[in-house]
Amino acid sequence: MERKDAEHEAHRAFGNVTLIERDGRVPWRWVTFEDVATDFRFALRLMSKDVAFTPDRGNRARFWEICASLSIFGFVDAALLQPLPYSGSIAVGWPVRARAA
Repeated sequence: MERKDAEHEAHRAFGNVTLIERDGRVPWRWVTFEDVATDFRFALRLMSKDVAFTPDRGNRARFWEICASLSIFGFVDAALLQPLPYSGSIAVGWPVRARAA
């Protein structure tokens, strides 16, 4: 029997060697912790290869979040919460005391 035929017969008799090795290691490791650690290392490796990634990117994201929040609050405050500037107007949100003119 040739080597290639012998390897084929062994694979058929014993199954996938890689799968058996992986399944054999499962009881001896912390699956969740090791998987999270592997994913984290992979993410760091990808980010380190990305030219556009800088630690400042998180600060820029926070800046845009703050800008969006302030814009939305400004609109809601002006359009919905404060009464309109003509007589007989009411605030849409809830009753607000009239501003002193």
